[in-house]
Amino acid sequence: MFELVFLACLSTNPSHCKDFQLTYMGNPPLPTQCMMFGQPELAKWTQGNPNWRIKKFKCGPIRRDKKAI
Repeated sequence: MFELVFLACLSTNPSHCKDFQLTYMGNPPLPTQCMMFGQPELAKWTQGNPNWRIKKFKCGPIRRDKKAI
């Protein structure tokens, strides 16, 4: 499993930002899959959360410490 970690900020208050994670499985789970399929997943997330704007994202294996990006 891999996760897509991204920083999104409110469009009405760009100084208010928050980290989010989307976790998904690949077969086999490769980092390149996260980069290939990550952008469409971010687009879907943005459609469901129109008040947020994504500033940056990264892919990687699931981490338990969940450090901010």
